[in-house]
Amino acid sequence: VTLPDEIEVIGNHVFEYSHDYTWVFTTGGVGPTHD
Repeated sequence: VTLPDEIEVIGNHVFEYSHDYTWVFTTGGVGPTHD
């Protein structure tokens, strides 16, 4: 799944997936950066 760098969107997806899966991994740009 590809998600935008928006904490609420990421959090909602991780929360929903945690009901169906034992492990939920994230990678890449988790949150905005100052650069």
